[in-house]
Amino acid sequence: MGERHKNIKPVNDLVVKKIFRNEEVALQFVKDIFDLPAKTAKLIEGNQIFTANSNVASDFNIAVDILVELDNHAQ
Repeated sequence: MGERHKNIKPVNDLVVKKIFRNEEVALQFVKDIFDLPAKTAKLIEGNQIFTANSNVASDFNIAVDILVELDNHAQ
């Protein structure tokens, strides 16, 4: 088993998933950040922490998929 990377913080992963599981928070995030006329927003998948595509060895990303339904029923 390899050595765990020092900069990975699993708590950050849990916090992001916890925040976006709240559908009201996810909906408001989509409306504010993307300026979309969203009607609903739901977390459908939260992936694990992974290494970012960058030249900085300490960069990590957390990915979440949010299903958004707009006012015109597009998803």
